[in-house]
Amino acid sequence: MEIVGVEINGVHFLPYRGKDNSTGYYRAFMYYCIFHFYGRILFTPGTEKYFSPAINDPMFKAAIGYNKVEGFFGLYYSTYNGNEVKERRMYEIAKLLRIELFVHTI
Repeated sequence: MEIVGVEINGVHFLPYRGKDNSTGYYRAFMYYCIFHFYGRILFTPGTEKYFSPAINDPMFKAAIGYNKVEGFFGLYYSTYNGNEVKERRMYEIAKLLRIELFVHTI
């Protein structure tokens, strides 16, 4: 399975920095969430499983060693997981933040 598109609140998003792969779309979604819902991320129970203000947070485990922790505006997240996990996390985060999300996969 590969993520080939992300639709947030009815708007199609391009992959971050033109990286037309699953991680590029995952990154675009995470940046959208951080940019538009920074405060909600900090104060919504459950989001701490996906975001952290510390780049070396122990929740990132192996992602730290593989240099797969990325950040935006001081919030960090992991890109280390497979495509199925990325898709599941995107839907879980969207539910927590009350975002309408559709992930296009093939």
